[in-house]
Amino acid sequence: MLVQDVEASLNAAEAQYNEFVERLEDIDKELSDNSLSIKKHIKLQNKKYRTKQYLKRSKDGRMNIVFGGVNNLRALTKACNGPKKKDKDKKKKSKEEIKKLRDTYRKKRAVISMYYRGDCNKHGNRYFFFDELERGVLIFQPYKGKRIRIKFDTRRVDSELLSALSKLSSANQMPITVRINTSEKYFSLSYDQNAVSGYRFDKKAYKAATKEISKQYKDNKEECSRLCKQAKKEAFDNMYAKMSQDKVSGRTMGWDINSNGTIGVAILDPANNEQGFKVVDTYYVDMTEHYKKLGLSSDDKRQKKQNRKRLYELYAVINWLFNIAKHYKCQNFV
Repeated sequence: MLVQDVEASLNAAEAQYNEFVERLEDIDKELSDNSLSIKKHIKLQNKKYRTKQYLKRSKDGRMNIVFGGVNNLRALTKACNGPKKKDKDKKKKSKEEIKKLRDTYRKKRAVISMYYRGDCNKHGNRYFFFDELERGVLIFQPYKGKRIRIKFDTRRVDSELLSALSKLSSANQMPITVRINTSEKYFSLSYDQNAVSGYRFDKKAYKAATKEISKQYKDNKEECSRLCKQAKKEAFDNMYAKMSQDKVSGRTMGWDINSNGTIGVAILDPANNEQGFKVVDTYYVDMTEHYKKLGLSSDDKRQKKQNRKRLYELYAVINWLFNIAKHYKCQNFV
């Protein structure tokens, strides 16, 4: 799958490069207009400069891809070549130091993050089977005749969620995207939360309704368009009605996370006053300890530890917020 990942990366870089080229051509066309004001002309010149910078970065990203890290490769190359003639004071690195750099480079090269897009018509994913998720087993099939059983701990995962994912994927009703990280030794599943909870927009019913309308009113395009829009509105209204069951009408939970790690939460009800709402409850979360700048390299163990800790704490806070929203029966979450 490494070849597919590289091809996808190159195709994305190529598309981005072509997009910047087209954008630059459009700017040149606008600048050719002699009736532009000075202010507009300066804005377009600044825009052209920024686009050229983006274009250069995109070209560099398209042409220069180094597996294992460009900094690791540079350090290893310098160590193997030894110091330059003009740097007489510097000593050549020992064999042990070169071996350490080489091991680091090889280790980084072996790190592969594999991404497999879900496919609804292939039982959720072409390369995975989700039949044994409830028993803590994910089956990976890289090619025909080869199956790899990936075991995981189910104690911290909702068993009802695993059961729903297994049933929906087996019935070809939901795609599941899988990402595997070989360095951190974990995998993640991406799925449609509305499909699991039963609030998903029913596309099949909507398409069947619009198809029937198109047959009946094929000679009257205006009426056909009006009825199709009405059918879509009714489908969305039904979905929203399902989502609003057992919830307080108009009650909203709003939250905001700041760059320093503080989180403010408010639960509001609509009211006939100057503000237009009344406060039901408020919360404040302080995570500044996990957002401190350590001034270390991204590869440093202490920096990685802080990043993992911050993500874990943020995940726990968001989980707690949803539990609070369920407790207060909030209809909206913003």
